[in-house]
Amino acid sequence: MASNEEGKTIREAVGVFKTADTLQKAIDELMSSGFDRAELSLLAAEHTVEEKLGHKYRKVAELEDDVTIPRTCYVSNESIGG
Repeated sequence: MASNEEGKTIREAVGVFKTADTLQKAIDELMSSGFDRAELSLLAAEHTVEEKLGHKYRKVAELEDDVTIPRTCYVSNESIGG
C-alpha cells in the first residue's frame, strides 16, 4: 500500500497474466473486493498489444480531439445490474 499527498492509504495491486481469462478473473476479484473499475489500469508492451490485437494502438492524447473517433457513454456495473 502507498499513501497519497494527504496521507490517505492507497490500495494497489500488480499482476502479470498469461491469458485474457486469468486477467478477467483478477479484475472480477478486485471489483468484488471494493476496487472501482475506473481505478484499474492495464499496462502492456507495444509489441504485446500489436501481437495480441493485431494492430498498433494509438495514444488517447492523439485521439481525444479527433471527431471521427466513435464515442460511448460510461455506464457503471451497478446501473446495469453487474
